[in-house]
Amino acid sequence: MNPNTPPLGRDAVYENIATLQAFIDNPNVSDYNTSGFPIWITEGKCEDRTKLLLWIASELGNKYCEQNVRIMYFNAHDFEAITKSNDIIDFRTKYADIDFLLVDNAQFIASCPEFEEEFFKMYCHMTARNKPVIIAADAGFRAIGFNVRLMTRFAIGAEISF
Repeated sequence: MNPNTPPLGRDAVYENIATLQAFIDNPNVSDYNTSGFPIWITEGKCEDRTKLLLWIASELGNKYCEQNVRIMYFNAHDFEAITKSNDIIDFRTKYADIDFLLVDNAQFIASCPEFEEEFFKMYCHMTARNKPVIIAADAGFRAIGFNVRLMTRFAIGAEISF
């Protein structure tokens, strides 16, 4: 497989791949997407979404390796363990100065108000600093049932389905 090609099968919608490539090439919020962030990647197989997020992280890392850009990928399935332990302070410290946030399996965040609150803080911290957030989930944010505060913020972004 070509390392510069997203790891998806023939069924991928190439227009959406072009959108993601445009983001990687120029992730500045005002240049990429005037409507803002986040970018939602929905549907398709869970493992394909994970591979796609990891590909995006790799591409961003390659493009910005000399600029000391910090990229954080985390699986929301692990969010429960993080928020219910003393690891939350370490987690907050880690995302305090990252440049790109990639969140996988975001549907797990909506399962608990504590998770949503912590994610809301993280999301607001990123967007206040004009830093991009890319989220992958089983469905769009409206179908998942996030709280109203998150849904209104997510509505300004782009949703890409595969």
